[in-house]
Amino acid sequence: MPDSKISVMTASIIFIVVVLAALIRPTVFGRRVGFALIGLLGLSAAIVTKAISVDAATSTLMELLPALATILSLMLMVGCFVAVGLMDSVQSVILGAAREDSRRLLSMLFWCGAVFGAFFTNDAAILLMTPLVIRLCHKREGALSEEDHMPFLFAVLYVGNLVGALVISNPINVVAASVFDISFVEYSLWMFLPAASSMLISWWGLLFAFRKSLESNPKFAVGPETFVPTSERLSSDLHKKVVGALLIGVLLGFSLEDAFGVPISAVAIVGAAVMCLYMLLAGCDKKAITSRVDISILVFMACIFTLAVAVRDSGSIEGLLAVFEALVRQGTEQSILWVSYLCAVVAACINNHSTVSVMVWLIEGLSLGANEEKMMVLASLIGADLGPKMIPIGSLAAMMWLSMVQRSGFKVSIWSYIKIGVPVTLLSVGLSGTILAAQFALFASP
Repeated sequence: MPDSKISVMTASIIFIVVVLAALIRPTVFGRRVGFALIGLLGLSAAIVTKAISVDAATSTLMELLPALATILSLMLMVGCFVAVGLMDSVQSVILGAAREDSRRLLSMLFWCGAVFGAFFTNDAAILLMTPLVIRLCHKREGALSEEDHMPFLFAVLYVGNLVGALVISNPINVVAASVFDISFVEYSLWMFLPAASSMLISWWGLLFAFRKSLESNPKFAVGPETFVPTSERLSSDLHKKVVGALLIGVLLGFSLEDAFGVPISAVAIVGAAVMCLYMLLAGCDKKAITSRVDISILVFMACIFTLAVAVRDSGSIEGLLAVFEALVRQGTEQSILWVSYLCAVVAACINNHSTVSVMVWLIEGLSLGANEEKMMVLASLIGADLGPKMIPIGSLAAMMWLSMVQRSGFKVSIWSYIKIGVPVTLLSVGLSGTILAAQFALFASP
């Protein structure tokens, strides 16, 4: 382990530079540097400067493999979902239910995205729902200004920054739960109500913030184009039913962890393998199946988590550890709320992946009981899931949304992002943290 001030500074500087580079995405020779390259360069620098040993890096990466395999499997299943035309069916349902009413359309976009994100990660929800809403806005009739499009764009953004109702709802949840052995069912039992409250607050906040823009009732002229080229997709109703049934089977299979000890990673891998095999045998183009796989994000996650180990081992987070210990000493119920707020602020500033990576090691460094330890993990996830609503640099999902929206010609004011996101986030964190604390007091407190 590093024992010199130089080593401490090296680990901290590399970590900060990697986070900033991921947020800024510098341009080299006319091309933006990818997340994977940023992470790999940072990890290589840490190894070369001996901020982390090769053995420590290797063991950390091996520990992360089940979580990364789960996320990759979910991405493949999302690709199958789109390839059979189910996403086009979702669009038809949303427009049909909205009935040319702006408030209803915002609600449909938000709740469909929230449900999708709960089952297939917030990143997948952003990757699928953002192109859908951009298409709708471009084909919208009767919009008086670009501001009239903002409610629908923000509705999709906010589904990417909710408390995860399921452990698979956010990649950072999967990583933290795997480290602390929090099962699929156990996570859901504790986090369902906090997640539901974060959804309600976010939805009401959007309706209130955009109440004037939602007064119009525009028409949408959506043509026959689909999310996947016709040559690459399977359009049969039979394929939709089979893929839908397999998805339901995988989700039900996640509950086997408690009853039979089957890890969710194994269920996800087998489910994705069966689904992909079916799609290939049915004649689907493999490009359509892998269209939602983002290897760059997975590589970055692995690297930033490993760099967090270097920061921890260098001793450069002792100040944050002292603050964390002070909050925990207040009692579990009180500390749940304050830890949630602490992680929300930290996540908004340095990205939620980085925040959870650091918080995992902070919690492991404390001598807490099993129940208290899990509550601190869940409180950290509440803050890390919601914090990116305050500043767009807080999560990869938010940055992907902002990038796609801006490339499509829409200008999003950072001030608008902040003035809406801060109050909604503070209310969401407060209510979600309070509910989790109340559940602990009722069901787990000695």
